[in-house]
Amino acid sequence: MFARLLIVTMALSLGGCKKNPPSAAAKTEVDRAMDTLIGFRDRVCACTDTVCVDEAQRAMSTWLLAHGKELAAYKYTPAQDAAGQKASGELAACATKIQQAGRPK
Repeated sequence: MFARLLIVTMALSLGGCKKNPPSAAAKTEVDRAMDTLIGFRDRVCACTDTVCVDEAQRAMSTWLLAHGKELAAYKYTPAQDAAGQKASGELAACATKIQQAGRPK
């Protein structure tokens, strides 16, 4: 449940409010945010147990809480939005697979 909440939060943050067109500096910030999201995806997908997934999700949650307002203020291009949705979906799929594998049968 916690994993899904974080994924939804991340997805909403990346597709958040559309404000004024970004400046060159904002585009750099968008690229950094995308790199961070991809890093979290890679970190979760490299996990082999639920402890690792939980730690990665806590780190992602901390990052989202610290940067959520900034993320919501950026204007994402359709390509950036699609890339963010793809990375979020992949992260969720990895987390779900690992969490389901870790459940007792």
